Amino acid sequence: MKVEPINNPHNHGQSRFAGTFTKLRVFELLDCDRITFVDADFA
Repeated sequence: MKVEPINNPHNHGQSRFAGTFTKLRVFELLDCDRITFVDADFA
């Protein structure tokens, strides 16, 4: 599923943090019974 990115207002000019707030879109998945969200740096 593609989502519109949420721009990070605090990225301080570092492009690697530009889309970090987009992961908050997981809370918009209201039609699902269960969701497993794994962030890329969980390990």
